[in-house]
Amino acid sequence: MKKTGPEAKLLVVDDEPNIRELLSTSLRFAGFEVVSAA
Repeated sequence: MKKTGPEAKLLVVDDEPNIRELLSTSLRFAGFEVVSAA
């Protein structure tokens, strides 16, 4: 049976909004649940 949930939950922290968004989007696309903070 295939797991349908995320691989893991990750916290992305960066002071640059563009970098945070890029990393968050890439990680979500890879199957991770992402929470971001500045």
